Amino acid sequence: MVCKSPNAFRTISEVAGWLELPTHVLRFWESKITQISPIKRAGGRRYYRPRDMLLLGGIKFLLYEEGLTIRALKQKITSEGQKAIESYSQPLEKVKEQSAQENKNKIEIEIEPILIKEVHSKNKIEEHRSNLTIVDSTKSEILWAVRKKLRRTNFQQNSKNIILIELFKKLVQKRNTIAESLTNCSKTQY
Repeated sequence: MVCKSPNAFRTISEVAGWLELPTHVLRFWESKITQISPIKRAGGRRYYRPRDMLLLGGIKFLLYEEGLTIRALKQKITSEGQKAIESYSQPLEKVKEQSAQENKNKIEIEIEPILIKEVHSKNKIEEHRSNLTIVDSTKSEILWAVRKKLRRTNFQQNSKNIILIELFKKLVQKRNTIAESLTNCSKTQY
């Protein structure tokens, strides 16, 4: 609700909120008490002037607090006048306080989903950071394991190469020994 000046017209809902009554009660009073005459605009919407509100406030006090009947109230309005009834009303400043409180409540209601989204976004960001940390740590572990495997494989490959070279040397030596033996044998036979 927009903060209105004290002299601004009010809708039936605003007046009902100010009086803490349902709107149908105001409509009923309107049908029974001719002095209640809000301005009706297009579509039948009622707009209450400040003096209408004071009259309604006085009526509420006399009916609810003093226990008057509608008939007795009508007689009191006729005998004492509308101004006397208005004097029983709560002050219109309460409308300002209510408007301010309603504005505050409305703003809080509008801000709450935004705050929730912000918290949700922060949580998502933290979750993604956490996931990135896990991925980085997992990536590091995988790289370490791959390096270790490569080192082991290189070591094994190098070991195999050394063994093969040694075997090759021994084979060459054996071949040379056999070749020499054959050469010596063939010389002795002829």
